[in-house]
Amino acid sequence: MFGTVFPDYNSSSRMRERGIDILAETEANQLRAYNFWAKLPKFVGWTAVAIAVASLLVAFFLIFRSRTQPEFRMKGFPTELSKDLVADVSGYERTEFDAGTRKYYIKADRARTFSDNHQELETVFIEVFDPQNPERSDKIKAEKAVYIPQENKNFIAYLAGNVKIVSRDDLVIDGDQVTYSKADDTAAIDEPLKFHRYNISGRADRARAFITAKKIELTSNVEVLQYPNAAFSGEPKARLNSGYASYDQSSEKIELGEGVRVFSKGDSGSGTTLESVNAMIQLRIAGENRELAFAEAKNNVRIESVATDQTKTIITASTASYDKPADKFDLSGGIKIQTGDNNKPTEIEANSAFYDQKALHLELLGGAGIVQPDVSVRGEKISANLYPQRKLKDAKVTGNAYAMQSEAERTVEITASELSVAYSTRFLLSAASASSNAEAVLTPKENVKDYSRASLRANRRIDVYFSNDGSTEKMITEGRTTLQMDAPSGRPDGANKKVTANILRTFFSSDGKNLSRAEAEGDAELVVEPVQKTPENYKTTVSAPRFECSFYLSGNNARQCDASAPTKTVRIPLIPTEGRGQQVLTAETLSATFVESTRDLDVIEAAGGTKFSELDRNGTANRISFTNSDGIVRLRDGEPTIWDSRARTKAREIDWDTRSQRSYLRTNVSATYYSPERASGSVPFAATGKPVFVTSDKAEIDHRAEIAVFSGNARGWQENNYVRAHSLTINQKEGRFDAEGDVQSLLYDVKRTENGKTTSVPVSAAAAGMTYYREKRLLHYEGNVDVRQGSDRITSQTADIYLNDRNEIERSEFNGAVSITQPGRKASADYALYNAEKEFVILRGRPARVSDAVQGSSEGGEIQMDLRSNRVVNEGRSKDNSSGRTRSVYKMKVN
Repeated sequence: MFGTVFPDYNSSSRMRERGIDILAETEANQLRAYNFWAKLPKFVGWTAVAIAVASLLVAFFLIFRSRTQPEFRMKGFPTELSKDLVADVSGYERTEFDAGTRKYYIKADRARTFSDNHQELETVFIEVFDPQNPERSDKIKAEKAVYIPQENKNFIAYLAGNVKIVSRDDLVIDGDQVTYSKADDTAAIDEPLKFHRYNISGRADRARAFITAKKIELTSNVEVLQYPNAAFSGEPKARLNSGYASYDQSSEKIELGEGVRVFSKGDSGSGTTLESVNAMIQLRIAGENRELAFAEAKNNVRIESVATDQTKTIITASTASYDKPADKFDLSGGIKIQTGDNNKPTEIEANSAFYDQKALHLELLGGAGIVQPDVSVRGEKISANLYPQRKLKDAKVTGNAYAMQSEAERTVEITASELSVAYSTRFLLSAASASSNAEAVLTPKENVKDYSRASLRANRRIDVYFSNDGSTEKMITEGRTTLQMDAPSGRPDGANKKVTANILRTFFSSDGKNLSRAEAEGDAELVVEPVQKTPENYKTTVSAPRFECSFYLSGNNARQCDASAPTKTVRIPLIPTEGRGQQVLTAETLSATFVESTRDLDVIEAAGGTKFSELDRNGTANRISFTNSDGIVRLRDGEPTIWDSRARTKAREIDWDTRSQRSYLRTNVSATYYSPERASGSVPFAATGKPVFVTSDKAEIDHRAEIAVFSGNARGWQENNYVRAHSLTINQKEGRFDAEGDVQSLLYDVKRTENGKTTSVPVSAAAAGMTYYREKRLLHYEGNVDVRQGSDRITSQTADIYLNDRNEIERSEFNGAVSITQPGRKASADYALYNAEKEFVILRGRPARVSDAVQGSSEGGEIQMDLRSNRVVNEGRSKDNSSGRTRSVYKMKVN
């Protein structure tokens, strides 16, 4: 190859020169080729790098875009939607109407409509209007939405990206993945969200909002905060954490579950922490804010409270209620309280307890005990007070009462049915009084010799006195007494039960150990008799042709007994007292439930032609419910009515408190007193034997005190006479009738004689308040009094109208800025007296004035007006100079 490139050296010079040039050119070309192939890998490498960088940039862009563009990740998102686009609209707006009323409004920057009518919306705004009040609405915003129409002009919207919901009730929800259903007005949030309402804020992993029901349910990692104000500034005053929460905005109640922790911050470093499985928080309205007012916790409750003096109290229980403003605890189930000195704490236990932390007062029930170094008390029920150091100050113990004090050489133990103990400021016993089956035992310590064990028993009472150092001083005993019960031991609130019938069938559980069901047929009778003989407790006997009873899982304790028609329930008070008598309840069907722990009666539900009576009082309704814990009879459905020998009252709802002998009536209250005499003459109406009617929005009747209060648009009337006011109060015992607030009345007549003819003219009166006194037959008006009789008018600050037995005026007295207006005549005074029999008016003032359009004017310390003779007598007399006076008499012009 090289032979063809290079010529022979024997050639001519020209050829040699040309060969040299060709050689040089060839070498240059070869060098360039070699350089290209040498650099080719480098070019390829740079190209590969550029391609890789471009690929990474594209990948990052796609990742960024996927993160910034919202995706629909919520549960239930439809997997099959049409992809056939039929319309693509920018600046989309739509308002849906229903019977001429706006139902909802949708606005979006872009709306893409597909063949199956679903829409994909961008930068969407939805407003759903309240059908009851179109001025109120729920507002929803999101970056992206899928809108799917439904029947009856409803829809489902799947929303993604910075979703914000502002409900018509000021609940604001922020999330990223939301499913909104118009049909049931709910919003499901499947990813972490935040919410706030007034000064309440919170967060959770998931939620479901019930917009119309004003309720939101939160799930997983729930946190609710109560701030001092709606600006969410400062430290939260309360912090709620749980696995589940339900916030009911109507009742301002928060239900918590799946592990609860609540912290409430107090003043000066104080605070309370509550932990449990479940809890309920009741908020109270404070202006525009909400504050934690009440907490109720269940299952494995633990409470740690730190007082302002940094004293720590730890409480464990099955259930607990906490009244935050009052700083009170209501506890039940395996209670343990540790308080006071951390090294030598006071330890408290019971089945149920009430602890007033401010007053340092304890009420314990069931397996109760208070233990501190060297002293303790135990019993079924304990009422105790503590010193500020959280040590025992005094206690009253009932039911298996026990008190112990450990001294240097001996231990003092006192047992009884009831026990009262007091402690000195050295926290040692100072006095003890034991009643019923009492026993006092002195036991020497093991290391003390020549000391005998001593015991003292008394059925009635033992009084023990101690010296300042806590040693026993003396014991005094008297009498003896015994108690025997069929109810569970140690439950003074228990009751005995008995079921009898002609035929009795009993059924046991599968293991054969416990009763599961019982059937009683033929003159069946259920008797429940509480152990405690108190005025509030009754022996209850239910009679029916048939009973069917179910039982709790263990203990052979009846849970519920159902009676078939006809049923009759008779309740006899164990301790007769005034105002309490035999109670009788009849109904077509009846169901009685019982408390498992006490076996006492819990609730009676009666239906069908129900009637309840006690003494002279009766009540009827379609349905009656009686709760033994509060003694309230609730009358519902079928025009509930209560009556006695004096009056009959109806309302939509009636609650009859048999213990306090009060009745509470709500909505459309209508009362009929059979006559004024039946109301003990305490109403300002005169027609004998004619009924008196009263209506109002609500009413409260105290049967024992014979006081009825009607409030809210109250009106009382008899024939043409009436009284209207904000509230009317009838006090039968005191013979008094009170009207308060914008009083208007037409109650009495005035006799007038003109041209020898006597007529009765009705008089109307208005005032801020009015009181009628039966004994004085006096109507007292007070506050902006305005009395009108035909064209005559009298105004004053107060007025006293004295009536006869026909409700005709005998005399009236007006005080304070008295003004009298008649056609052509005006008068003013500090005081006015009208004598109806003489038709004579006396005006007194400094001075009193009378101005007559025809006769002129007159003034003086006292002016007398004779209405019959149309004469005015002016007597000028002053307190400073009673002997000097002027007198003028003139004839009034007769029209």
